[in-house]
Amino acid sequence: MTNLTLSISAEGAVRAPSFGYLDEADGPYEGAGWDESHLCRILLCSSADALASALAGETPYATVEAEYGDRLVPGSSARLTLAHHGARAGFPCPCIDRKVEGGLWPSAIGISHLDLDALGGIIGLLGVSRGGYVRDSQWEWYGFWRLAAYVDVHGAHRLPDAGADVARIHAWWAWSADHRVCAPRDGSVADVSAEIVEAATAVAAILADDPALIAAGEKFRLEGAALEAESFCFGALDGSALLRRSDRFVNHLYVHDGVTAGTVTALNTRTGAITLSFEAGERGSKDAAAIMRQLFGPQAGGRRGIAGTPRGRTFFLADALMVYRAARREQPRDAEANDANDASAHADAEALRGEGPRLEL
Repeated sequence: MTNLTLSISAEGAVRAPSFGYLDEADGPYEGAGWDESHLCRILLCSSADALASALAGETPYATVEAEYGDRLVPGSSARLTLAHHGARAGFPCPCIDRKVEGGLWPSAIGISHLDLDALGGIIGLLGVSRGGYVRDSQWEWYGFWRLAAYVDVHGAHRLPDAGADVARIHAWWAWSADHRVCAPRDGSVADVSAEIVEAATAVAAILADDPALIAAGEKFRLEGAALEAESFCFGALDGSALLRRSDRFVNHLYVHDGVTAGTVTALNTRTGAITLSFEAGERGSKDAAAIMRQLFGPQAGGRRGIAGTPRGRTFFLADALMVYRAARREQPRDAEANDANDASAHADAEALRGEGPRLEL
């Protein structure tokens, strides 16, 4: 398969080459030739209702991880629905989902967020090679996407220490940290077609081991230790739970002072969102999504291993402390000492600069 690229049309949509014939077993038939370029809009929204409404006028349309709590916004067919969290945990990650390999070319694709897993699914839907044919022995870059899927399910903290694909994952994290794509906070629908093309172009460069991007990834990895120290607010005395505060993603930082915590609660000071995660991930007995929905209602989204506050709302450190306490109760080691530590930590939290009132929910 030719490793084709995406571009933006004059209309602002993603332009992707569409194949004239698709063989279900082996992917695109090389003798068929290419049809006219296909146009597709990528729509991002924090509201399930608004996304569903925006997609209703498109035929056909797909969704990639368009999951909002327990609710899924499906594509116009099962094959055009890529989701694997919650009740759909048995389905493959979009970035390695073979049902779209070769391209299905929907008129629009709806997403609730953009990460590497979602991007891989979008690339596949648009018929652009993710690195080779679907058969494992022929996938030159299958290890990269498989690693992306593994991290998506099990957590960034389980990323191996070294390896070419590990370096590429770090390169993606470094690039994406400087190119955030977020849904509008007011619940409206954003056309992020241009951003998707930019992200896909970056991944192609990373897979080609672009020296500057790989170097940026290594720098990003080395900065992780500093981020761990800077983001730490406090933790349970037995090390079972941590509370962090940063303008960057820090829920993968489970280790502090050589002890691996069972849970991390993090307040993002840039977005005002709170994220709760458990080190055991999807395989653990603790349910982050259930805790967050109990605290913040059904609009809180996520899955067993990691979940967040409702999109488009601003929370404060006192709210994060409430989440931390709920999560720590799920890690009941030396509860009396932890309670005393929490009381002291709460007083410190309220005194931190930039603190606002706790939201009454």
